[in-house]
Amino acid sequence: MRLLLRIGLIALGVIIVLIAGVLILALNSSFQTNMARKVLKGQAEEMRLEKVDAGLNGVKIEDFYFKSDQGLVIKLKEADIQIDLLDAALSDEVRIPLLYATELQIDISGLQPTEPETAEKDSAGEVEEKTKKSKP
Repeated sequence: MRLLLRIGLIALGVIIVLIAGVLILALNSSFQTNMARKVLKGQAEEMRLEKVDAGLNGVKIEDFYFKSDQGLVIKLKEADIQIDLLDAALSDEVRIPLLYATELQIDISGLQPTEPETAEKDSAGEVEEKTKKSKP
């Protein structure tokens, strides 16, 4: 019985140490910056990110440059974003109640315009609805 209790306490201690290590790593600024770089790198033609510092109530970003394959360019010196990170991690929607940004530039001049879908009009100017008729 004592051996079983001892093994259980050792296992519980190992689990607590592992959870503490994961939390410390997740709240480490350099780890967060590297993870953000990896996520954004696949979506950008060119990307630079100096620092990300996320806590449970917000995110701070420093020296961010992003250029997409489509031509969108975003430059940002610094941003403080108030966000509930636990809620954002568990939800599909992210609500940002407060955002302070310094030296924010968004350049859309390089974006290629896309043709909007147009509806066909009949001779009276009415929009024809295209519906597929099912065969009996």
